Amino acid sequence: RPLTPRLSEIGLPVTMPNRENDATASYLDMFRAAALERFGWDERELNLREAVCLFRICTNAVHHPQADWLSKLEAGFSLVNEILE
Repeated sequence: RPLTPRLSEIGLPVTMPNRENDATASYLDMFRAAALERFGWDERELNLREAVCLFRICTNAVHHPQADWLSKLEAGFSLVNEILE
C-alpha cells in the first residue's frame, strides 16, 4: 500500500514511505506489524486510525492559514483517501 504524497505538502517536514524506498517501507511495515500485534487491530482498523490522525494534522492548514493552505489541505485529504482505499 504505497503512500506517495509528501507530508511536507501538508506542512510536515517528512516524507511518507513508498515502495521505491525499501528502507523506509521496511520501517513502516515493522511499525504497522507491531501496532497490529500489540493492539489486536486488523489492517482496516489501523488504516482508519492513521487516516484520522493525518486528517487532524492536515486541517491545521485551515486553522493557521498561509498562502498555500488550500494546496496543503488538498494534499492531506488525498493522503487520507489513499490510506482508506
